[in-house]
Amino acid sequence: MFMSCYSIGPLGVIEGDPLIARADAKLLCRAEKLVGLVDSSKFEARGSIAVCKLSRVHTHITEVAAPPQFLAQARSEGVELIIVGHEKYNKLSAA
Repeated sequence: MFMSCYSIGPLGVIEGDPLIARADAKLLCRAEKLVGLVDSSKFEARGSIAVCKLSRVHTHITEVAAPPQFLAQARSEGVELIIVGHEKYNKLSAA
């Protein structure tokens, strides 16, 4: 399952709308893997409804501007990170 969110942080994936949170939670019950599409604006602390723990996320696709402390925490919880704009990926897309 690919999903974005209202915000993300130490508590996990957060939504601001209870209907969206409920729908996401139901879909997650059927998903084998969760891929988060998270840009740097999502790392601000906001929102009130936790959809799932950070450890439930299999892969995060984010950008170079993501906070290093979040990236370190995600890695420590086993989340695979794909950082768009990173030199390694820029070389791949230029080839």
